[in-house]
Order: sequence, then C-alpha cells, then structure tokens
Amino acid sequence: MQNSICTNVISFKGGATVDQAKPCSDLLVIELTIRSIDIARVLIDTGSSVDIIFKDTLEKMKIDPSEIVENPSPLVGLSGEATIAFGSINLAVKAGTMTKVLEFLVVDRPASYNVIMGTPWLNSIRAIPSTYHLCLKFPTLNRIKVIWGNPRVSQINALIEIASPKNKREVQRLTGRVAALNRFISRSTDKCLPFYDILRGDKKFEWSEESEYAFQQLKRYLATPPVLAKPVKGEPLILNIAVSATAVNGVLIMEERSEQKLIFYISKTLLDAESRYPLMEKLAYAVVTSARKLRLYFQSHTIVILTTFPLLTILHSPIQSGRLAKWAVELSEYDIEYRPRTSSKSQVLADFLVELPPGTVTNKEPNSTWFLHVDGSSSKQGSCIGIRLTSPTSEILEQSFRLGFHASNNEAEYETLIAELRLAHGLKIRNIHAYCDSQLVASQYSVKYEARDERMDAYLKLVQNLAQEFDCFSLTRIPRSENFQADALAALASSSDPGLERVIPVEFIEHPSIEPPIVINLIRDQDDDVDEVARQPDERSEQSDYGYDTPWLETIRAYITDGKLPPKKWAAGKIRTQAARYVTVNGEIYKWKLSGPLMTCLEGEMVRNVMEEVHSGSCGNHSGGRSLAVKMKRHRYYGPTMIGDCKKFARKCEKSQRHAPTIRQPAEVLSSITSPHGVPYEIVTNNGSQFISTRFEAFCEKRKIRLNKSTPRYIHNAMAKPRQSIRPF
Repeated sequence: MQNSICTNVISFKGGATVDQAKPCSDLLVIELTIRSIDIARVLIDTGSSVDIIFKDTLEKMKIDPSEIVENPSPLVGLSGEATIAFGSINLAVKAGTMTKVLEFLVVDRPASYNVIMGTPWLNSIRAIPSTYHLCLKFPTLNRIKVIWGNPRVSQINALIEIASPKNKREVQRLTGRVAALNRFISRSTDKCLPFYDILRGDKKFEWSEESEYAFQQLKRYLATPPVLAKPVKGEPLILNIAVSATAVNGVLIMEERSEQKLIFYISKTLLDAESRYPLMEKLAYAVVTSARKLRLYFQSHTIVILTTFPLLTILHSPIQSGRLAKWAVELSEYDIEYRPRTSSKSQVLADFLVELPPGTVTNKEPNSTWFLHVDGSSSKQGSCIGIRLTSPTSEILEQSFRLGFHASNNEAEYETLIAELRLAHGLKIRNIHAYCDSQLVASQYSVKYEARDERMDAYLKLVQNLAQEFDCFSLTRIPRSENFQADALAALASSSDPGLERVIPVEFIEHPSIEPPIVINLIRDQDDDVDEVARQPDERSEQSDYGYDTPWLETIRAYITDGKLPPKKWAAGKIRTQAARYVTVNGEIYKWKLSGPLMTCLEGEMVRNVMEEVHSGSCGNHSGGRSLAVKMKRHRYYGPTMIGDCKKFARKCEKSQRHAPTIRQPAEVLSSITSPHGVPYEIVTNNGSQFISTRFEAFCEKRKIRLNKSTPRYIHNAMAKPRQSIRPF
C-alpha cells in the first residue's frame, strides 16, 4: 500500500526549468490524441469548467456533423460577454496510456487554438498542470506521466492569425513577432526582406504583391514549424553557414544515431558596407555572427563548421585585412573545427542550403581564373613595368616596378611577365590568364617566333619554367589601346619620385631575372675564426640553458596547415588561441605584429645564430640582454623566450664582460658602525660574547681603537633602604 502511494506522488523540480527564460509567462499548450487523430494547439485552461472544441477543428477531423447533439447553451467569460455553444459531442481523448470519453461543447467562432481542455478532463485523470514548468503531470498504473508544453505555439498562432498589414505600424508589429521566432525560421531575414524594404526610409506605405506573397509564404512555413532538439552535454555540434546578397545565415544542428536534428537558426541583415564585403569575408562574418548569437553553445560544445571553402586558411592568411585578423582572434577562444561539407542527411539542412537564390548561392566553387594585364617600357627616365591583377570576384591588385638596370623594351616586357608570374605564385594562384601588348613576347611564348638572341632565349626559358608551376596558364596579345591601365602603372613607376609615399606601391628590381643571384661572402679575421672554433664545444654544451631549445612551432604549424590538435582539450584550446596570431607563408611561420610587417618565428639553432649576428656581428655593439631583444624585434624576429635568452647570452659574452664598466656599487646595502665624526678613539662595551671575541679584539687593534670592557652598576634606592649609607663622591 505504501509503495502504491509513493509511486503516485507528483512533484515538480526546479531543474526542469534550466533551459527556460525567467520569468516564464507562456501559456500551457500541448498535443493530444482525440478520436485517434493527433491534435496540436490544445490549450490547458484551469479556469474553464467545460471542455471546448471548435467547429473548424471538427471539420478538419472530418467528423460527421450528425454526431453533434444540438443543445444551445451560453458560455460566460470574465468580461461578462456570452458565447453560445450550439451543441455537444462525445469524443475519446487519449493521453499516454490513459483514454477517457469526454463531452465537448462545440463553439462556432475563429480561435487560435483547436481545443480548450478545462477542469472536467483534468479531474478525470487527476492531472496537475504547471505553467511555470510548462508541463502537465498525471499518475498512471506504473509511473507518473509527463506531457510537455510547446511555449512558442501561442506566438506562432498569433502570427498565423494576423491579417495583412494596412500601415507601417502593423508592419512593425509583424517584424517584431517574426524576430521573436527567429530560431524557428530558416533564413528569416531573406523571407522578411520585403517587409524591411517597406520600413526603410521615409516613404509612403505600399503593400505590394511581392509583400503579400512573402507574407503568405511565411504563414505557410509557420503552419508546420520545425521541432528543435536539445543538445547533449559534451557532444559536438555542427554549424552550416550560407550567405546571400542581403544577409548571412546559419543553422546549428546535432547528430544523434546518424540523424541530424535542428537546434537553432540564426540570420542577420547585412548593412550597406557589409554587403560589399568579398565572398570569403562574408562567410567569415557568418561564422562570427553565429558565435556572437550562440555564445553559450560555442562555449559549451565543440563546433564543427562544414563548408566547401578554405575558411581556416583565409583566417590565417598573411594578406588578410584588419577585419579578418580581428575575427580570427575573436574566434580563437572557441573550440572550432573546419571540415569539408559532405552529402546532407537532414531535410531541414537540405532546405536551408537549397532555398538560397541561384544567383547568390555560395556553396558552388566560383571561376578560379585570375586575369593579369602587364606592360613594360624603357625610356630616358629608366625602365619600368606595370601589373594589374584581377581576381575571379573582381578584386583588383595593382603594382609598379622600376628596374635598377638598363633594359630594352623587349627585356622590360619579359621582366614584367616574370614579375607577374612570381607574384601570382606567391598568392597561391593556380589558374591565370595573362594579357600583354608585346607581339614579340606573345609570339615567342606561343612558338610563332624563334628566340635567336641569347638574352631573349634565356628570358623565354625562365617564363616557360615559371608557367609550369600553374595548373593553367595562357598568354594573349592585346592591342595597346586595351592595355591602357597597365601602361599607366608603368608610366607611374618611371615618372614618380622614389621617396614619395603613394597608394600604389612602386618596387625596385635591382638585377635582371636571367642573371645568377649575387652571393656575398663575409671574410673574417683568421684569429677570430680560430677563437670561434676553439670555444664552440663549450657554447654548444650550454645550449640547454636557453629557452629556444624547446620546440614550439610544430604544433602551431600542424594546426594552421592540417587542422591537427593535441588530444587534451585544454592543450587544444591553447593552440587555437595562439594560432590566431600566426600565419604561414611558403611553409614558414610568421607572427602578426600590432602594426608593421610580419615577424619571422625562430627556434633552435637559428635563434643563436641571429643573436650572435645582432650582438657581435656586422655593426654589432655588444649590447645588453634587453637591448639585444629589442634590436632583434626591430629586425622582424620573434621567439616566446627571446628576452630571457638574450639576457643569458649577453651575460656569457666574454668581450662584453671584459670591456664593461666596473660596478662599484656593493651587492648589499652597508650599514656604518662608526660615529658621524669618523673612526672612534675608544669603544666601551659590556661582556657580551660578540664583543669579547678574538676577532673583534683584532679588529679594534688593527684600527687602533681602545677597547674597554665594563660591568654595569646600579645605585640602590635610599628611600627603599634607609639604613644603607651612601658614600659621597
């Protein structure tokens, strides 16, 4: 008997409201099975003394109207207004495993709900509702059954029942209600774009056919809203992103038993300046926006971003703008992984990706061919070349070069083409189509002309070797009139002041590209070499004292290039945070500087070589440790333990110690035992052990100080002992 009573105890725990906003003011709306049909939007009303079903609901259930017993009766609400129920009907209501046949009053009027369940049904199953916990509990034979409410149903119903707006204020109400349901609506910004256009600017209200169509499509979408899942603690979540011309969108999902379940939709309208971002920056901005709006999810879970674009490489690219660098640092605090997108397993996700307009879908690889226009010329002012590089997304890079040697027009044209190919190779461009106005260069490359001159043949072979490094390269000759922009860049390099700052940079090419590189051999004094070889074993044995011996670049390089992280979570988070401040260029790691060029990262033996060169090499001044570290940073070198290593290195430099100024300051603060007037003539002490030692007596004898030892005497009090006589002095 006691066990049956315990099993029927109904209680509500505070932990059930962890995921709900406080205070909770939503109505309790549930789903029930009535006459073997699942009915949504069932309102639980403890203030109703009857169970009510609406005539529209019966028609949708296809119940024969002859089952309705006509018995008109008034229903009076709190406002005093009476509603006439024209009849009643008996229907079986199933909740869990419990089925009850109830009498419903039938009301013929529009409502936001299909059924209103009052106290008759609640009392029949001994149910206790809780609007605070948004659930309904009732006892069964084996356990306590719980029916959870849907807190957003009332808001969705209110939006579905709304009529078409007739003024701007009603449009504002509509957009406000949509904003409250953003997490349920895929690409809400794109769906509501016609509404935002009505509110934008101070123009007259006009509800067009496009606005009405978008309004009806939104209501049709909300008629069957998606079911959101609750993420499992510790499980990774998947983020898919997509951008359009007016908004960035994202959807957060989770995988459970090979099934993808929806968690959250996000959408943000792009401002005028943001709409002009390049494609890759828009994708990065979509990730940042998702992280800002879903911060709690990003902090509690590992986020896997599925994309067909190299977002990780873009965020760590050396040519990224200030926005990308800031976003990379902002995202470094989260546990984010980038993976290529595979086939979609979720219909919701498929709709999210397919719904984007065909002209703005970002999940297709754009044309990857870059276009270059080049021109070179030689004049009295010198030889110069100009390059104009256009990306597949219409971004333009312009560069001018001035040759530091005499070159003919044909040689200048070849130097232009070589500089172009090297620039494209440095930017990791794989497909390139070049245009030039030199008939000689274009014809020799296409083997229409023969390169008889030795220098022309050397230039041609160099161009052919560079062209093999690309997946696709083609060279086309165009008339000079169509190449006026590259010609203007070449003229800029030949006529401008070399010391003048300008938006378009002008670089210098000191030597012809076909000549071998110049190697400068440094000749040192023979005695210095012998001394260096002699002390080499001792220096190598002390290398373990330096911090640069500990390798630190491999983990950062592995994450930036391949996305590999340590197995421990705290170590992986540390690497992600550090990697946001580094980039790779041709396999080498460089560190971002707050302002200025990239800094070369050093480790191992390279650090010692740089310290030796800066400290005691050419123009070295044997500076101190901190000054040496600052000087190395000015030379664009970086290491995490650079300051400590430089201090140790400077302390072990023999020449620095030999020629350093003599330090006369004592290591500790000295306290004088002499009088203010110099060495004392006599010292009178008691018989303390510190003053009767042989060492102290030798100290006084050496300095000719007279040492007297005295025992203190105390004069007796005459008032206390009157009989004792005092000898007069």
